[in-house]
Amino acid sequence: MENNMKKNYIIRKETKEDYNETEYITREAFFNVYQKGCFEHYILNKLHSSKDYIKELAFVVEKNNKLIGHIGYTHSKLISSNNDEKDIISFGPVSIIPKYKMHGIGSKLIIHSIAEAKKLGYKAIVIYGNPKLYQHFGFTLGIKYGIKTAEGKNAVPLLAMELEKGYLNDADGYRFMESQDFEINEQEFNEYDKSFPYKEKKKTESQTEFEIISNLMW
Repeated sequence: MENNMKKNYIIRKETKEDYNETEYITREAFFNVYQKGCFEHYILNKLHSSKDYIKELAFVVEKNNKLIGHIGYTHSKLISSNNDEKDIISFGPVSIIPKYKMHGIGSKLIIHSIAEAKKLGYKAIVIYGNPKLYQHFGFTLGIKYGIKTAEGKNAVPLLAMELEKGYLNDADGYRFMESQDFEINEQEFNEYDKSFPYKEKKKTESQTEFEIISNLMW
């Protein structure tokens, strides 16, 4: 299904033929944003062959037959101290080519994918992100529901959204468990990253903001 965004933008489902390009887009979008360089393209490469990757919720943004954006979703879980589980989904990375950022394209991509997730019957989305950015889409602090990190900590950047009203009402004390494919093997990453053009790694202001938000946990 395609969705007209503007005169010459569409959102469509990602195909296997898009995989190399969406990984390239992801590297371009995240390089030097949250750290020197980035790992997000490597994570997406792993997700592309993961059982947790939800192909029905993988979308690209296309402009003039060229990809400029991507979003992917994975299966994840909330687990209680008694090992009771709640099935949820998570999205990320969300990638927009830098020259097209700040035009609302990423927002449209997120809104479109959330609507599709709801249609498919998913109950809730839990992510890590900047509350300031994601509150506009309906996300709230996971603390509101008592949701904790995998390590059992409260965290400001841990965000949640119910797609089915009341689904997270009994999630107090549950820990958020992402797909294992988000784990990074440095040796694997270094091999994979060699296939991309050289880019200079450097410190940026956005990295400092990310460090501050990431450390807001107890």
